[in-house]
Amino acid sequence: MRVGSLKKDNVSERTDMKLLQLEIGIWNGALEVLQGPERSNTRLFSVPVRPQPDGQIDHVVALDTEHVLEIRLSGRRPEIMVTVRRGPDALFSTRTCNPSVNVDVALPNPDPHAPMFKNAQYRGHPVRTSAWRDGSVMVRMSGDRDIHDRPGAICLTPDVPTVRDRVYERTFDPARKRVFLADELDEAVAHAFPAENRFVIGLNGFTALDAETARLWGVDPQTYLLACGSVLRYVVTRLRARFEGMNLCIVHGTTHMGIDAVQIDVAKELNVPQLGCSCEEYAFYIPCDDGVPTHLAETVNDYSRTFASVADVMITMHGRIQTMQMDLFHMLHQRGHVVLFDLLRFHSDNGGPAVNVGDAINDASGLLQSRLHVVGMQRVRTEVWRDGTDRWQAAADELVNVLSNIVRSKLGPALSVRL
Repeated sequence: MRVGSLKKDNVSERTDMKLLQLEIGIWNGALEVLQGPERSNTRLFSVPVRPQPDGQIDHVVALDTEHVLEIRLSGRRPEIMVTVRRGPDALFSTRTCNPSVNVDVALPNPDPHAPMFKNAQYRGHPVRTSAWRDGSVMVRMSGDRDIHDRPGAICLTPDVPTVRDRVYERTFDPARKRVFLADELDEAVAHAFPAENRFVIGLNGFTALDAETARLWGVDPQTYLLACGSVLRYVVTRLRARFEGMNLCIVHGTTHMGIDAVQIDVAKELNVPQLGCSCEEYAFYIPCDDGVPTHLAETVNDYSRTFASVADVMITMHGRIQTMQMDLFHMLHQRGHVVLFDLLRFHSDNGGPAVNVGDAINDASGLLQSRLHVVGMQRVRTEVWRDGTDRWQAAADELVNVLSNIVRSKLGPALSVRL
């Protein structure tokens, strides 16, 4: 049933217009936007329908640089409300309680070779990208971060006075870099890694170690990156030699900064299969032409969860708040393995800075090593002690000793020196 059209004029006679026939509906638990009068035509957008507590779900699909298609679902029996906007103005609106609605949309005819559809959030927020039909991926974001001078960033709203309110666009060409969207993780892994005898490692730590931070650590600014690279080369070389036939792979944060850059370079140098993980918020910091396949999650937390789901082991070389609050949690939650490697303190002249100051975390791995205490693990795993030690008693004594060390750090001199 055709319920309305955006334009009343005869668009078939307008050479500067193009007619889009869209079918919008809910099928098999997903909201879909299809181009053409029949469902056999191209599926342009699909997202699972997961009702929110208020019973309302909003989705926005950008039709071109000016027009957006707003889709709202509400109520127990989903009511589909469709609005086409240009800027703040609603040009067309309809609603139906039927499973689907058909809409004819007439738009100015853009470059005929430019694909048009991508998920979005409206007006200045990060775009939820979807692949164009040629495999390219676009990201749009408002300029509230330092994205305006990133390579490949194109300003779509140069007339807006303030940079932070302008909208920028960036496109990833699959011939130069393959980018996979949030729901394409399996495809990304299959594209990047061998299927058999696969073992995936990932390093996390500092994205940048500026001169002041290096001074606090008592190291040269280049020491961190050089040490990370040296360790990773050694690990890759030794494990490959020891486990011949194993397909060692690397997963990383895909920026050419800090510990991510080290992993990209080592992977290329030693011909190690690699996969980058990132998210839409960081998409402007991802190189467009390095050839590294990359999975693009929707949020920073999803990015961390994706990294953890791909890696078999995460080697943590310091890191800050994201390492502590997201990466370590997701690795353990998904039954991955975590190795804390106190790399910089091997090279520090002063023992390094405080692991945390107030709410700021300077060193996630150092914080865990200094605050997380494990008692009795070795004793439990050893069935018989050759010297006849009572394992239960020894574990209890070890616990008392650990607690005593903590108590001494909390008390004044008169009590802390007691034996």
